[in-house]
Amino acid sequence: MNISSLKKYFITDDISDWNTVLQNRLLVLMAFVIPFSSWWSKRIIISIFILWLFRFSKEDLLYVMQQKTVQYVFAFVALIGISWFYTEIDPGTTEYYLKRFATFLLFPLIVVPLVLKQEYIKYLIGAFLAAVFVNEVISYGILFDLWWHLDNYGFPILGEMHHSTYSVMIAFAIILVLYEIVHEDKKYKMVVYLFFLFLMLGNLVISGGRTGQFSLVFALLALLVMHYRKNMKAMFLLGLTPIIFFISVYYTYHPFSQRINQAVIDVKNTVNNDNYGSSVGNRLGSYVLLYYIIEDNSLGDTLFGHGAGELKWIKNSTIDDHHLKNFQNSKSYYQFHNIYIDVFVGMGLIGLFILVLILTEIIRIKVKKNKLRYIKDSLVLVLIFSFIPHHTFYEKNIMLIISLFVAILIVQEKSEKEVLNVS
Repeated sequence: MNISSLKKYFITDDISDWNTVLQNRLLVLMAFVIPFSSWWSKRIIISIFILWLFRFSKEDLLYVMQQKTVQYVFAFVALIGISWFYTEIDPGTTEYYLKRFATFLLFPLIVVPLVLKQEYIKYLIGAFLAAVFVNEVISYGILFDLWWHLDNYGFPILGEMHHSTYSVMIAFAIILVLYEIVHEDKKYKMVVYLFFLFLMLGNLVISGGRTGQFSLVFALLALLVMHYRKNMKAMFLLGLTPIIFFISVYYTYHPFSQRINQAVIDVKNTVNNDNYGSSVGNRLGSYVLLYYIIEDNSLGDTLFGHGAGELKWIKNSTIDDHHLKNFQNSKSYYQFHNIYIDVFVGMGLIGLFILVLILTEIIRIKVKKNKLRYIKDSLVLVLIFSFIPHHTFYEKNIMLIISLFVAILIVQEKSEKEVLNVS
């Protein structure tokens, strides 16, 4: 990214419509803000929408609403709203989820493609990665007590996110940076990317985000098969670098090895002694609870669920009704640590089917540019794997990341179609 290129889109007005220019610059700002604050991201996207209203385009709106991904997300949010009518115990939580998904997933997914110009896509991706880098610098500064006072301003080592959610964002950013390393020819840039990579890998270890670690390893393995089966450089960087790093850390960093060893002990206790009181036990125990929930479900419960806000009540009542004494620790959690189970219990097979359709439709977005195809597959793979041990999909920052990058894919697909039609 050179100076003349920056001037073209950020200093001069080659794009004549000042409103469009301002909206796209605000989108770049939003991409930078997402890793730090969902609160500010929401206000930026609202500002962009208000600006768009001044140049309202029915044609653009219809195009966005015709996108299958947008339609399936709308259906998912609508189903949450419908589930409010049959939520018996906690309609307030269902209403909370409805507002959250509508505000941080559906609304940005509609607004961003309305205003984003294809020329700005690289700046959005760059801004997101730059923000993660700044987040890393702040995190390490806090870790080494260089600027501990920032902790009171929403910049603790894990940002505003839960450490598991934060680790998923870092895993996704690591995969994006690995792409740059694989395809970068200039050595000085590669050195910068490698430095950034090891900063993030280190933070992934220090923060203790096993969800991100799990998602990173399995997403990378899948990406190797999908994109780089015949590329030895990529095979080494994407396949061996994280593995070598984690093995090295295991033998040199005691807190990390201690967590891994404890996880192994927890698995053995769960399997051999039916001990579901640990973090790992809670996650494995969700499958046991799922069996009892399915057993107790009516046909309506199986199809439509019990209501998006009823997860904790259904979980706790299942534990009590079946006298599951080893699951008492699970009663303090408001979800099942598994998005697929959460969605099934809350919104039934229909909700689970819509979730699968959302993921499938993202994959089906047709973009020819290699980098964006890689980003598309990376996003979906990280989501698929992170949904297994954590309620990632319910987190505001993750919703914003999904909406941002899916919108990028929608705009890129549209741009490529227009070029094809012209030619």
